[in-house]
Amino acid sequence: MSLHELDLAERVSDRILCIRDGKADRIGTPAEIFRGGYIRELYGIERGSFDPLYGTPELERPSGAPEVFVIGGNGTGIPVYRALQRRGIPFAAGVLHENDLDLPCARALAAEVITEAAFEPVSEEAVHRALDLMQSCREVICTVGAFGTMNRRNQALFDAAVRDRKLKK
Repeated sequence: MSLHELDLAERVSDRILCIRDGKADRIGTPAEIFRGGYIRELYGIERGSFDPLYGTPELERPSGAPEVFVIGGNGTGIPVYRALQRRGIPFAAGVLHENDLDLPCARALAAEVITEAAFEPVSEEAVHRALDLMQSCREVICTVGAFGTMNRRNQALFDAAVRDRKLKK
């Protein structure tokens, strides 16, 4: 197969041949190709990032102080993060667990990310940091439909956004 979709090439290939300037540049397993910064070098990525774990490139994050705060999680924030990036709107995200699907994209694109340790309930400290950051933002977007045991305290962020009339749907 000839593929330009990096994530697909990583998923379906046993061996990958990379072409640069019309010639074979490197041949290897997906682990050999997608680790250690080779993709950044191959594509000449100077701004933005490439996440070798997920095989995803991300464009450069917008500069400036966060204008929007995103309450996300479980992958639901990713489309919003990318939409904000495309519009050049700096944003913050949180509170995200260290093992959350949203985290790699949020770290690549957000001006600031409030995190919590994996498998731990969101702490009061993390919520207070997020509330302080959220206060400086003009609006809040919530991408999650419900709050469970581990992210229950994120409900306080949602409630504050409603109270302050910052919540946008």
